[in-house]
Amino acid sequence: MHPLIDEMQSAMELAGADSTEDRPKLHIDGKRVDLSASSKRLTGIAARLASVNDKTFGPIAERLDVERLIIAEMRGGDISALAHCRRLTHLNITWAPKLHDISPLAQLDRLECLELTDTPKITDISALSNLKKLRVLLYRGGIWNANRAETLEPLAGLDRLQVLVLQNLRVSSGGLRPLAVLSGLRALFLSNQFDTADYAYLAVHLPRTTCDKFAPFEVLSSEIGGCDVLVTGKRKPFLDSRKPADQVRLEKYVQAFEKLKARFSAEA
Repeated sequence: MHPLIDEMQSAMELAGADSTEDRPKLHIDGKRVDLSASSKRLTGIAARLASVNDKTFGPIAERLDVERLIIAEMRGGDISALAHCRRLTHLNITWAPKLHDISPLAQLDRLECLELTDTPKITDISALSNLKKLRVLLYRGGIWNANRAETLEPLAGLDRLQVLVLQNLRVSSGGLRPLAVLSGLRALFLSNQFDTADYAYLAVHLPRTTCDKFAPFEVLSSEIGGCDVLVTGKRKPFLDSRKPADQVRLEKYVQAFEKLKARFSAEA
């Protein structure tokens, strides 16, 4: 997707693979940790913690001393114990259907890379505004559930952000436009769920940022239902650019998108 995301995922692989046991599991630097054998600090570079709930997560997290942490299959909603993990630079939380309060993340001011995937109960992301060292942020829904945010305003002050992924996401207020001040963004990955005008607005205000949605349409890597392009914007259609009728429609969408960009350029 992007070199910085590849770097993040490679770093996380140090933690080791998960198993299928239905009880808390912890790997540190690729080795399984026997949680019942010791009450000492759990130190290393990278850890993967899976299948935890509110009862089991806290006692484990309070002992963790790592730089990179994956939390998978989190069945509880309380991550307050993460405040003890002050050395974290990389954090990945995937599939946490009960997690709604991420305010403890505000204390992790060393974070450089953060992923919150399939966390549908979160709506308030204001805690992220404190993560001034953040370079990579992935905030996206899962296969069945969208992620949510009241507003993207908390991201506007993250001056070091270079890569931002917002996919399968519903934003209550303000759409994408708060992101327009993130002039340091190298790459922006967005799903096609926002107003066309929002994409055009960002295309004008973020000229150095790479984003597939900064164009009137996207050429698909593989056809969907015989169509090879997706028009930019929510509720916009898939079209077959080889059909004369669709070519006419596509040209109208292109003209409308360029008109929006011209308007926003004039207002800038």
